[in-house]
This record gives sequence, structure tokens and C-alpha cells, in this order.
Amino acid sequence: MQVFGDGARRRVTLHLEEPVDVVKFDSFSALRQRINGTIGWDGRSVERTSDGVPQLVLELPN
Repeated sequence: MQVFGDGARRRVTLHLEEPVDVVKFDSFSALRQRINGTIGWDGRSVERTSDGVPQLVLELPN
């Protein structure tokens, strides 16, 4: 994981070992191995999906 910035939000780039489907619809999929996003100090993105859920949530160990 790369993290850039020291303000209220951080840009992150995740490179996963296995691709994940980033689409919730059953009719199609979009597999991604690299994911970019912007998160706050709580690990949640400000951007939301159409149902109000954060697009990206990172849970890091303490």
C-alpha cells in the first residue's frame, strides 16, 4: 500500500494478490487488482456508492 499526503485525507493505492470484483451488480463484473482511492483518518472514503456506503473502507490492525 502506498500513502501520499499528510492532511485530513490520504490517497492510497492498493495492489492485491488476487483481483476482486468492484461491482455489486449480478449482470456484470469488473475485476481489479489495483485500487486507488482517497480515505480519511478513519480509513473510509468520502466518496459513496449509490446506496450511501463508502466506496473504500480500510481496516488496519492497531
